[in-house]
Amino acid sequence: MSEKKVEFDELEKIFDYYHDGYQCAQVLLLYALEAQEIENPDLIRAMGGLNRGMSNYRSICGCLSGGLCLLSYFANKGSADETAHPDYDEMAAELYDWFLQDNEDTGGSPMCMDLLENDLSQRARVCPLLISRTFQKCLEILERKGLV
Repeated sequence: MSEKKVEFDELEKIFDYYHDGYQCAQVLLLYALEAQEIENPDLIRAMGGLNRGMSNYRSICGCLSGGLCLLSYFANKGSADETAHPDYDEMAAELYDWFLQDNEDTGGSPMCMDLLENDLSQRARVCPLLISRTFQKCLEILERKGLV
């Protein structure tokens, strides 16, 4: 994985969430909700279905699917009287492409077990940094579009 500056406080917060039992996809949305001073346990609970590669480590990484949900939270349609941001599809494609490129050293795969190199003991080493980098990329995209 490419090296990117990660703030200590940010990693500390990720580890705090992990200690509280939250995982990849949930942490990404917890960040967003916390920044808005909103609590939504139902949303966080639902995001749990994306954790750990769709709960079985054999599918798409929860950081990628959670990141797409984070973009959607700010840019997609949420009620009958809303419309999605006109660049939402472009934003989602940018995150997906970035994610594959950022993880080229593990084959550029979006799959959870590929990112962990088929070794679940790597979660503590890999996941917090991946959560942080994915959050930073989502924030970059959202800021550029004037959504945060």
